Amino acid sequence: MAIKQELSEPDPARLAWRDLIKKTIREVVTQPELDALIVIQQTVDTWFLNLSGGMCRRIEELRRLHEGVLAR
Repeated sequence: MAIKQELSEPDPARLAWRDLIKKTIREVVTQPELDALIVIQQTVDTWFLNLSGGMCRRIEELRRLHEGVLAR
């Protein structure tokens, strides 16, 4: 119970788009010859025609990916 009380509520926007974020990260990792920002932009163009403020933050999170984060 104590551990459960210390946990914060999950971010609803992140949960809603978790699969898309995972897919995009997988593509960035498995296609190192491609520019990561191009892969992310293609995802945005394909799936997000009407970005909300929360989704813009998620895109910024994807843009901040670097090798150290990917290694984890």
